[in-house]
Amino acid sequence: MGLASLLCRALLICSPEYMSPLQKDEHITSFECIHDEGNADNRLCIFHNLAIFDDKLRYLYRGGQRPTFPDTVIEWGEGWHLYRQVEPINQYHIHPNILAPTVPVRIVDKAVLVVTRWPWNYGHSMGETFINFHINACLGFGHCNGSRAGGPALVRFEWANLLKNDPVTWPEVFPAVDEALKCVTDQEAFHIEDMWPKREVVILKKAVIGLGPHHRMLPAPDTRERFLQRFPDPPQWIMDSLRHRLANCTGVQLHTQKKEGKLSVTLINRNDIKRHIMNEESIVHRIREEFADDVDVVRVMRPHEMDFKHMYEMMASTSITILTHGAAQANLPFIAREAVVIEMLWHREVVDAHEWAADILRQSVLNATFIGRHNRDDRLGEWYRPMFLDQEGFAHATQDQRLAFYENGPITEGLLAFQERFHSSNFEIEWAVLKEALEKAIQAIRTGNHTWDVDGGRASFPMGMPRPEPTLPGGLFQRLFGLLPRAQHKVHR
Repeated sequence: MGLASLLCRALLICSPEYMSPLQKDEHITSFECIHDEGNADNRLCIFHNLAIFDDKLRYLYRGGQRPTFPDTVIEWGEGWHLYRQVEPINQYHIHPNILAPTVPVRIVDKAVLVVTRWPWNYGHSMGETFINFHINACLGFGHCNGSRAGGPALVRFEWANLLKNDPVTWPEVFPAVDEALKCVTDQEAFHIEDMWPKREVVILKKAVIGLGPHHRMLPAPDTRERFLQRFPDPPQWIMDSLRHRLANCTGVQLHTQKKEGKLSVTLINRNDIKRHIMNEESIVHRIREEFADDVDVVRVMRPHEMDFKHMYEMMASTSITILTHGAAQANLPFIAREAVVIEMLWHREVVDAHEWAADILRQSVLNATFIGRHNRDDRLGEWYRPMFLDQEGFAHATQDQRLAFYENGPITEGLLAFQERFHSSNFEIEWAVLKEALEKAIQAIRTGNHTWDVDGGRASFPMGMPRPEPTLPGGLFQRLFGLLPRAQHKVHR
């Protein structure tokens, strides 16, 4: 590298052809907020020319005074603020190694920045990250319908992986999420943590950052009411636009459940060491036998064995979906309109887990029925002491062998009892409880009277009725689609 080039890159004393993109006037960072209710956790902003290098977001500026930018929460559950993740850096002070001509610079025209709390979990990746990406791409860029071409890139912080330094990629771990993402954008998703190991600099020309007015999350029971007060549910047009885009991409036919005719039932079950329905075969047989007058198709869905198209196809063509608490709840936005969801849980101490399925279903705006039930017989749950034994062996144990295990008694005291019951909960569905739920499900379809029916807990909002559909905040729709001028750009140099 010649002396002129060195002076250019170190001191910005040069002509434009010697300059790194990080040094140019056109890449000084600025921002505008398109939705702002005056608090950090309900503020959606578009940042221009944020850079990514050294595994961090960088706010590029000139002059002696460091810039200020809006206090914006980017992850509600853990309370992550943007200012803790962005480092302002003077263009004059960027290290020459980063400005070297051998360091590739990628220009990303549009991006949506999200934080994934549990990146190795399908439910959080699909039910929160992917849907939040669609919502903010829609609100920030008007990228709601039509072709995936020209869509924004999904740029991820990963809360857990920042602690573990162990990046997880969707194509490797959850190909179904990656398939869904490719239906709505032609841009590659990437992790902020992955850029600098490749010695790559990224400049985000426009990046939507913040939680916005319709943030999606699966909050813990003690934070749920506060979350619902802060964030109204997504309006129907946003969720419908997502369903139609995915349907057009995959070729899946969307429909509304009819009152007449034979019905289909899908039991979602996972082959896992937790939340596995152990009497699957018996349940399928009894549904076929005792509900033959109304049901002609009973099938089992194993999401971890399926690609996204076939998952979507099965969910969209099912009259009644039976599932338990877990990642499969993230597929509820893809059921047929006016269909029914039955969530079966293993013990009343996990009553608040009904809230997650109920919230996802309500936010999907499908006029569906939700029925939440719990087993009455505690002995049907593997959260008893046998959970410490070989799971597969216990699943094939005789009834006498199981009763012998039960004599040791359940774990009933302290936090351990709840945690083990919640997380290590292979169980048998109690047929009498499910049968009553199925009778109500069929009645709801036949009468068209769709509502919430939950045996305890706070899964409805308000109790007994789906939460009313909200409208967009005043002026936001007009600003997004050009009917009113947007807020003035705030540029810091």
